[in-house]
Amino acid sequence: MMHRQPTQASVAAAEERLARLSAQRTAVAAARGMTHVGAIHGAVAGRTDHVPLSVPNGAYVLPAEHVSHIGEGNTMAGFRHLNRMFPITHGRGAPSPPGAPRPLSPGKSLFKAGGVVGEGDDGVEIMAASGEYVIDPEEVREIGNGNIGHGHDVLDAWVNKLKDEQISVLKKLPGPAK
Repeated sequence: MMHRQPTQASVAAAEERLARLSAQRTAVAAARGMTHVGAIHGAVAGRTDHVPLSVPNGAYVLPAEHVSHIGEGNTMAGFRHLNRMFPITHGRGAPSPPGAPRPLSPGKSLFKAGGVVGEGDDGVEIMAASGEYVIDPEEVREIGNGNIGHGHDVLDAWVNKLKDEQISVLKKLPGPAK
């Protein structure tokens, strides 16, 4: 039996189905009063704030253009990279080694693409954009060596650094053909 290589159209359709499923899960979580961490998918294309969410208090929302830049212009690739950087299931403390099973923290549930965590957190209501990524406050605290405010400052500096790098690269590209 021969297997065909997936076409670009079939890959795009699969990514669209994944985004639609994740958007449905996000809506269910919001209806249940749960908080969201991870990738934000929505039914509306573009980077406009149209996805109502509740995120954990102290979470950090990475802008959509940052996610896309991490994925070399591909938001889905950026989500995959960020999911490896900020595993949702690691609980408190350092992440488990690669390949090691990660137990769920007590009282937490998980959706693979993004996620819904803990039902006890009232969260913070936001309007988010498709393509953004929510980093759990415990990850932010770890980044800040135990200080969530410092973690936010470090993440702000990272976002600004990558934005400056992206602008520099784009300025070097040739203009449109005439």
